[in-house]
Amino acid sequence: MLVKDFLRKGAKLYPDRIFMEFQGEIITYRSLYERVNRMANALWERFGVRPGDRIAVLSRNHPAFVEIYLACGQIGAVTVPLNYRLHPNDYRYILNDSEAKILLIETEFLERVRDSTSYLEHLKHLVVIGETEEAPMYEKVIQEFKPIEPDTSVDEEDVWIQMYTSGTKGFPKGAMLTHRNVIRTVLGLVVDVRFNVEPCRILVVAPIFHIGGLITIFSALVIGAACHLKREFYPPEVLRGMSEEGCTHSFMVPVMVRALLAVPDVEARDYSSFRTLMYGAAPMPLPLIQRAREIFQCELIQGYGLTETTGVLGLLLDRDHLVRPTATCREYCMAELRVVNPQGEPVKPGEVGEIVARGEGIMKGYWKLERETRDAFLNGWLRTGDLATVDEEGYITIVDRLKDMIIKGGENIYPGEIERVLLTHPAVQEVAVIGVPDEKWGEEVMALVVPKPGQTLTERDIQRFCRENLASLKRPKMIEIRDRLPSSPSGEVLKRVIREEFWKGYDKRVH
Repeated sequence: MLVKDFLRKGAKLYPDRIFMEFQGEIITYRSLYERVNRMANALWERFGVRPGDRIAVLSRNHPAFVEIYLACGQIGAVTVPLNYRLHPNDYRYILNDSEAKILLIETEFLERVRDSTSYLEHLKHLVVIGETEEAPMYEKVIQEFKPIEPDTSVDEEDVWIQMYTSGTKGFPKGAMLTHRNVIRTVLGLVVDVRFNVEPCRILVVAPIFHIGGLITIFSALVIGAACHLKREFYPPEVLRGMSEEGCTHSFMVPVMVRALLAVPDVEARDYSSFRTLMYGAAPMPLPLIQRAREIFQCELIQGYGLTETTGVLGLLLDRDHLVRPTATCREYCMAELRVVNPQGEPVKPGEVGEIVARGEGIMKGYWKLERETRDAFLNGWLRTGDLATVDEEGYITIVDRLKDMIIKGGENIYPGEIERVLLTHPAVQEVAVIGVPDEKWGEEVMALVVPKPGQTLTERDIQRFCRENLASLKRPKMIEIRDRLPSSPSGEVLKRVIREEFWKGYDKRVH
């Protein structure tokens, strides 16, 4: 099945049921279907979009963002969501690499791309979500076309969403997710997670440019539930959704849960309608899990997955928390997981190996990166880069990362991207960027910098350079100037040696 099938069925079977609430605005299933069709027709007729064309979106959580995803799904176009926390240089790279023909952008982000438009090789149209005189406005465009579903051919193996992940070599990679990937993942999620409550109201607070936030919205669409979409994460407002607004389910990253529990009146609210808190994208400390269970009195479900796997590979269900509270997950119904040695052979229980996966959500590949796509697989199984143990009952526990990736507040950050920028500083000879433990964010970014001979560098110099050239979430919060970095005989910087300085006393090298 395709997402258009669920969209059509929702409008037919429960047209007046609420699909989404957003800042006082209500969108029914009938209204959603009609608006998505209007936008799909606008893309096809006004802008000449055809199957396979890339359509980029730069926006905070907004109903238009959801409608664009679905409109692209109607006509076989590919949505390229952009992280609004990135630097303008990142946008320029992604827009050029994806060959996006249209950029749909909220008004507040126009300044970030204004200086880049002349450098964009493929971009033909700009459509603004909000009020402006600079370009066509989304709401006016959508009203110019009929609410009839376009007669276009879409196959479940067609790419629908292209999400950019950080790259080990310093440049983001576009993970191509098909209609099949997304729909099968959602169906698996609604089978394994108990959404069968009436009414089912899903509180969406994670950004929908990420797969985690997006999958929760599509889960609501498949089962005919309602979404309470929050524009951004504001703890008191989120708690209101979990209590006064009667929301039943939500997905969050651990740093969000920590922020909720820090709200002064968190214990004074009534969470009796709230059933399930799903969390993922980073480990959650056991004391935080216990505190969340105590306050919210709900089921807790940990999700494990990657962008390349459409967000889900395994789950640690509520009952699993009681018997294996420090585990990461067990495989869920739409994926298979193994922990293997470098030859791809399963390790014995308790031995450390790499998690590999296969299943319905595994990406089609990386856009225009055949070699990287081949390297991502081992004997037909996707390599996750996570080192873990597995026990006799299939519980997997991540203990370290094979890759250098840092997870800060649920955001994946590759040191290679930061190092590439820092090495352009005229006084920098060598640099190593690592993740170090942080109680609030899980991990924080740290840079160790070696100046060129005869050059003088200070932490303030590096901080200033980072402000000018890096997105805020990627800027090192800790900087050390060193005379040298430990290296192998071949000259490769030994990051594991450096990391060990800061991870002593921790059982796991993830936080």
